[in-house]
Amino acid sequence: NFGEGFNHKHIGSNGLLDLIKEQDIRYLAFRFTDPHGKWQHTSQHVSTVDEDLLTMVMFGGSSISGWKEISESDMVLKPDVSTAVMDPFSDDPTLILFANVL
Repeated sequence: NFGEGFNHKHIGSNGLLDLIKEQDIRYLAFRFTDPHGKWQHTSQHVSTVDEDLLTMVMFGGSSISGWKEISESDMVLKPDVSTAVMDPFSDDPTLILFANVL
């Protein structure tokens, strides 16, 4: 819960960075679907987060079924900051962001 008046639909990357600090968020979980429609995710500790990471996340997709071989598996996620929501099940404060695979 971000409190009253929080409007994540118009927050933008800079506002999200401020929110991460204000809410003492420790992890960002980037969620996306694989070619079969199955949910996948990769998480980052906030110490690795800057404005650039909120526009593009690099990850290796070789372990995901239906993706490319390890030599071709570098993938890019584009997070949608308007989807930001706290993970209610995480022990550590974690912010979920849905992302598109580019």
